[in-house]
Amino acid sequence: MEDRIEISTSDAPEWSIETIASDHFSDNPEVADKLATLWETYITSGRDKQLAGQFDRLLDGAIVSRPNVPGKRFEGRALVIVGESGAGKSHAIRYLFEKRPSLAQYDSEMGKMMPLVSVIAPSPCTLKQLAFEILDAVGYPTNRNIQENVAWRIVKQQLKLRRCLILHVDEAQHAVHFSNPAEQQKLADTLKNLMQNPEWPMRLVLSGLPELTQFRQSDPQLPLRSRIHLVNPLQLPADGKFVRFMTKGILETRLGFDISDLEQDEFYPRLCHAASNFLGRIGRYLQGGAEEIIYAREERATREHFGETYFQITGCTPEQNIFLAPNWHQIDPLEALSEDDEEDEPKGKTGRKKRSRK
Repeated sequence: MEDRIEISTSDAPEWSIETIASDHFSDNPEVADKLATLWETYITSGRDKQLAGQFDRLLDGAIVSRPNVPGKRFEGRALVIVGESGAGKSHAIRYLFEKRPSLAQYDSEMGKMMPLVSVIAPSPCTLKQLAFEILDAVGYPTNRNIQENVAWRIVKQQLKLRRCLILHVDEAQHAVHFSNPAEQQKLADTLKNLMQNPEWPMRLVLSGLPELTQFRQSDPQLPLRSRIHLVNPLQLPADGKFVRFMTKGILETRLGFDISDLEQDEFYPRLCHAASNFLGRIGRYLQGGAEEIIYAREERATREHFGETYFQITGCTPEQNIFLAPNWHQIDPLEALSEDDEEDEPKGKTGRKKRSRK
């Protein structure tokens, strides 16, 4: 008889995220609970109300125009959401969409309907690649060898078939980085064609970096067919109260941490300075600091937790750590990147000794 090796999988547990989670967090389920609470928390501000107002005007037009009724179809419009990296655009938009369950996908006799289609423009991005991203999002199997104009014709057909009212392109600056002005104009013409489609005029949401503002101005018709929403840095000290409210909401109210130490040592000015006053970056530092507290099994928030997070993001030396350095207000957060100092004794990333992970 021929020798052979048999591998039995009869006793192997069926794979699922629940199985992995149960095994991974078996010794510390409280970590999983707190992380879930942290990542599910979103603190709203007046900015969310302003963005919602702009978006709802766009959605109102899509609904009132009755795109499926001949003679009631009006040209589409666009909302261009612009802000620097870290301004908080993506989180705000995701929250905006989640608060509108009527835009969620649903099944019908004609298949899956998608009132809202959201894609992220790849980098680098060509007009053809953008079309493929949209087709992938709606579940249309594509032949990558088809021509660009054919791909966009299918895009229009699929958006109509899926009864899509809003098409969102995030990181849209990737799609406008054309060195060839002719290619940039072709993109502008393609977007206008979607909005002017007599069979199914689309409403567009384009979000990304400030390059979008220049692109919007590159074609004389685009400003007439779009509204712009700027996501600017916080204005201090006017917005300082909200930063405190946001910190308390995440760390104290939601996670139950003691934040009394943060009321001292100029923590809030340090936080805003480290984030260059960008709301999205402030949220990232608060999330990172909270993660440090959770994994350390501690209940009191300190600047050291945030100093650890700041190093993980910037790679700075202890002297450049805005959360810990005495001369923090003189440190440029954009110049914080540097090589770590070599130490004989292992220390944490902030230059302090590592806390034990119990």
